[in-house]
Order: sequence, then C-alpha cells, then structure tokens
Amino acid sequence: STKGYVGPDDAQSSEQFELCMAFLQENGWQHYEISNYCLPGKAAVHNTAYWQNLQYIGFGPSAHSYDGQSRSWNIADLRAYSEALMSGNLPETRELLSAADRYNEYVMTGLRTMWGISYTKLLQMCHNDLEVQQHLQRHLNNGDIIRQEDTLTLSQKGKLYADAIASDLFL
Repeated sequence: STKGYVGPDDAQSSEQFELCMAFLQENGWQHYEISNYCLPGKAAVHNTAYWQNLQYIGFGPSAHSYDGQSRSWNIADLRAYSEALMSGNLPETRELLSAADRYNEYVMTGLRTMWGISYTKLLQMCHNDLEVQQHLQRHLNNGDIIRQEDTLTLSQKGKLYADAIASDLFL
C-alpha cells in the first residue's frame, strides 16, 4: 500500500533522473524515449511504432489498431469477442482523430524520442500557428529543444520537462 507514502520532491526526482541519464549514456545505452533506454539497435519494436506515429493493426480481444486517421480497439471480453466474430461482426470501437488530435499526438509522442519531430511537419500540421511558433522559439532559446536541420529533439534539460514542453506546443 502507498498510503502515507511521500515520494521524492521535484528537485530530488530531477537529480535522480539526470544521474540515471548520465550513468546509462556513459555505459553505452541509448535514451531512445523519455522512459526507455536500450543498447544500440535494441529499441522495442512494438512501442517504437507508437512513438513514431506508425500504423499498426491488432488482432484479438482488447487489441488496438491505428490507421493514421483513426484508432480502434476490440471488445475485451473473450466470449463476446468470439460470438461477435462468429456472427460476422468485428467487435470494435472506433475513434476518428481530428487534425488537432493527430498534430498533438505527433508532438507528444515524437518529441519524447531520440528521433524527434520534423520542424517542417510541425509547422505544416499546426498551420503555422503563431502561438505554437512563439512557444517553440522560447524553448529553442532556453535550450530545452535542439534543432538540427529539420529535426527537433529535447535537450537533456528539456527531457526533465517533456510533458510541459509538448503541451506548450499543442493546438
């Protein structure tokens, strides 16, 4: 039980995260996503598809799929799933993502990775939104985001604030 547990404060958490980043990187591990490290060439294929906004299809109860425009998920109950299939129905729920949803997910998931996001694609997807550009410039100036040619990635310091930075760039 976590009742009564008081976790580390923000400063202590930041220090621990920075120590972890330094130690793993010094020992040859790649920080390929905010909460994931791997040895070179050993990134998780399954989760990397999510972070790189790739399409995927899931089969079976509770399986999720994504086609670039919508997300769907199958019913979780095995009996209900089987009965629906036997009667010729695909027991899924589908959610059509808006352009803003797709943009926000692109920023949120891609910025968390070592591969980053495309500066050009970001501007195209947000339709050159002035507020997004202002927030982006502030994070570039602060050193939270690094731009190398067309790629935007988080700096070591920026990784401490990944969610806040992404939300600054949301539509």
